[in-house]
Amino acid sequence: MAAKATLINWCAAILPRLFALPLLLLAACSSAPKRPAEVNAQRGIAHAQLELVNRETERGNNAYAAELLAEARRIAVACDDPELLVRTGIAAAAIFDQSGAAEDAQAALRGAREAAEDA
Repeated sequence: MAAKATLINWCAAILPRLFALPLLLLAACSSAPKRPAEVNAQRGIAHAQLELVNRETERGNNAYAAELLAEARRIAVACDDPELLVRTGIAAAAIFDQSGAAEDAQAALRGAREAAEDA
């Protein structure tokens, strides 16, 4: 009889923890998804950044274009937007090409192609 009471006490102590653990893990796994309006606003910012990147690249201001591109790329990744990822890869290739870094330009184009294929 004592063994049965010990088993019941053990189950009573363990079962609440077993149920609480999955709930805790589910709550801690990710942040809340962004609202569609926020994502659309961020995409708009990234598109505007890419326009500036292209303009500055055409002017030969590659250092500034690279800074702008880094921000556009960060937003594209945060929004998980394949189109923006492709466009940032192409813009990076243009900057590298204009800077005379042909191998880096090819690598950026390969990255853009991979992003397009994953979309």
